[in-house]
Amino acid sequence: MQNPLSGKRLPTLFFAAFTVLAPALGAGCGHAHAIVAATPYAAPELEIQVQDINMDDEKLQLKLTFVNHTQSVMTVDRNQLKLAVGGRLQTRFTGKLSGMTSGIHTIPPGLSHAVFVDYIVGEGFSGTATLALSQGGVIVNGAAVALPDFTFTVTQAE
Repeated sequence: MQNPLSGKRLPTLFFAAFTVLAPALGAGCGHAHAIVAATPYAAPELEIQVQDINMDDEKLQLKLTFVNHTQSVMTVDRNQLKLAVGGRLQTRFTGKLSGMTSGIHTIPPGLSHAVFVDYIVGEGFSGTATLALSQGGVIVNGAAVALPDFTFTVTQAE
């Protein structure tokens, strides 16, 4: 008699068990789904595409793609990207490594780069938030680019 856990069946059984158990295991981890309403962002110099905006406990996680529409190299300094929420400006959350990884992305002309930033906004946050691009963080030819802010609304899903 062949062992049902031998050979190719073990990976299949593991995958089936993981598929059934994964949602239950993640249910108590504090991850909330956010419904985000964001107007497409397109300035002459920069386009921002939203990959994902989500809440994880008290953290608002922005996963964006910055597209450089200039003829020069663009530098994005995530440490200078501030979030306006509730009438105050917040700097990005750098995590337990406390910014040991570079917060700077270099984007060649006509190309794009994923830009991920997290902010502590409080658990269960819902409301309007603004990525304050007018405060700096995007540099072309050694100078901060005057950009309009990127505003979006976060609503917690039930």
